[in-house]
Amino acid sequence: MKLIFSIFIVFIFALSTAFFWKEKLNFSKRIDDEKIGNYFTAFGSVAAALSIFFLYRQLQEMQADRKSANLPDLYPAYTKFFMKQINNSSFIDGEDKPIVVTLKLENTDIAENKRAYIELHNIGLGAAKNITINWKYDREKVKEIFKNIYYCHDSKHNEMEHIDFIQAAGKINISIPQFYLTCCGSQLNQTYIDIVEPVNEKLKPDLKCEISYQNIYNNWQSKIFNVTVEAFTDLVDFKFISE
Repeated sequence: MKLIFSIFIVFIFALSTAFFWKEKLNFSKRIDDEKIGNYFTAFGSVAAALSIFFLYRQLQEMQADRKSANLPDLYPAYTKFFMKQINNSSFIDGEDKPIVVTLKLENTDIAENKRAYIELHNIGLGAAKNITINWKYDREKVKEIFKNIYYCHDSKHNEMEHIDFIQAAGKINISIPQFYLTCCGSQLNQTYIDIVEPVNEKLKPDLKCEISYQNIYNNWQSKIFNVTVEAFTDLVDFKFISE
């Protein structure tokens, strides 16, 4: 805006200089009507062009405001999990290593068979569609942490998920990175206070959650969240920070 105004001032100065160049102002001398008319015509043309430009910018802003009022905005919610260790012999023959089961903190009874999940909220005012959730981490680093302690099938099941749509101000449950969570078993979380040994926290591999989706105008948007994993004995917190 300041640039446009500066250009307008420079143009008026140049136009006035051209008009008054070699002119001797004398009240007894007749004014050149044609030259005066050309001066004000040029001035009016520039003023009209600026008015049209500002009107165009205002219409653009109104259109952008109208679109932004219909845009989705997806965020995963902070989640707390309960990690439960169960005997593997009753599930898989020939495997004696225990299994780590992830449960929602409010549903810690494994007999209820309620899968753990994370809530994905649409805090925007428009619907989101064609949503893809992708969990990203170094699987080899996860294996290095829980090998010879827990059993876990090396599967990428549910680590990439597709959702058709989420309505405005709505929410939906998304799957958890179960393979990653295996390294959060209670035997691997040495964050509790030990009287003999000092506290020695084992750092978890970096975890990211990438979410891609379309708005109602079919424009794509992508978000990446860094997931802070805080594991204390059999409790695990997932906190999401947008990049």
